[in-house]
Amino acid sequence: MKVGQPRSIINLYDWLPGYGESEVRAAMEGADLRLSVLYEKEVDDDLRIMKIDLIFVRARMFLKQSFPGGWMFESIAAENLIELGHVSEYVVSDFVQRFLEKQRAAFHYAPTDVRHFNVQFLYENIEFHILASDVLVGEELPAALS
Repeated sequence: MKVGQPRSIINLYDWLPGYGESEVRAAMEGADLRLSVLYEKEVDDDLRIMKIDLIFVRARMFLKQSFPGGWMFESIAAENLIELGHVSEYVVSDFVQRFLEKQRAAFHYAPTDVRHFNVQFLYENIEFHILASDVLVGEELPAALS
C-alpha cells in the first residue's frame, strides 16, 4: 500500500533517553489503543523505570511489525520519508482509503475522522501503523513492573 506526505506529530526523544525505550506494551482499552512506553530515568540520584502512554483515540485497526523489515507500506516519493522515533501521520494513505471503502461496502457508512499514524521504537525494533482519530500523550508516571 502506498503512503505519503508524512508529518511529525510527536518526537519521542523529547522525553526518551538517547538510547531509547526499555519496553513497549500495547493494549486495547475500550475503543482506544494504549502504547505504554517504558524507559529508564534518573530521579533523585536513583535510576527508575518510568512510562508515558501514547493513546490512540478510537483506534479502528493497528498493525505491529518488525522494524526495519516489514515493508507493507511504500512511500510514494523519496522525499516522503518519515522521521524515525516520531509519531507521524501519513496525510496520503492507501491504508485509510481501503479501510473506508470496506466500511462503506459493509455498513453504507464510513467515519470521517480516520487518520493513519506510524511510530517506530528503535531499541525494541518494532513499529506500529494505527488507524485512529487522534493521538494523545499521557503524563510521565513510575512504571509498574510485570
